[in-house]
Amino acid sequence: MTSVWFFSQVSGARSFSIDYKNNCFLKDGKPFQYVSGSIHYSRIPHYYWRDRLLKMYMAGLNAVQM
Repeated sequence: MTSVWFFSQVSGARSFSIDYKNNCFLKDGKPFQYVSGSIHYSRIPHYYWRDRLLKMYMAGLNAVQM
């Protein structure tokens, strides 16, 4: 088995798979890498949350750990 496929509920929608042969994730058939950062929301006032998440996105993160 070279990959595992996960499909959303909508027909013809996006796909996500694991390519075991090349040791990578595939998103819509293309290599995908998670780039994650961490945020301590309890240390940031609520009115700055949107700003901090936007800055994390602009820095290239595509996943956030809370």
